[in-house]
Amino acid sequence: MERDRILLWEACRNVRDLGGYRTPAGRTRWGALVRADSLGQLTPAGQSSLIAYGIRTVIDIRFPEEAARDPNPFADQSGGADAPAYLNIPVNSGRDSAMDAALMAARGSAVSMSREEANKPSNLANITNDASAQAAVRSADPGLN
Repeated sequence: MERDRILLWEACRNVRDLGGYRTPAGRTRWGALVRADSLGQLTPAGQSSLIAYGIRTVIDIRFPEEAARDPNPFADQSGGADAPAYLNIPVNSGRDSAMDAALMAARGSAVSMSREEANKPSNLANITNDASAQAAVRSADPGLN
């Protein structure tokens, strides 16, 4: 079955299903992990698309200040029974708090990469090596796909 990696959710510019990537144990499962840019911009139609795709848990890896500036539409948990659970686990969660200044400085000088480069599983290392993020993904309810 042919699957689309790039998902079109209204007002969300960069949504990708990470299914089908090779791993030492086989391939990642389609519908198990989806990455996106800021969900705070999603229109009601975009939110419906996210729910219809079967997303059950949103893990927001932004710093708390970023999440406060551009709130996730699912953060208040008022979306009804079909709305996904929301977790804010910053990329620096569980790390030495002294690293925050260095992380913010590095973030400010980050270089954009091509879509092909961003799609490489190796570029997910900072997220997937974080124990809190791994635990959240493992304990998330399965999606509908």
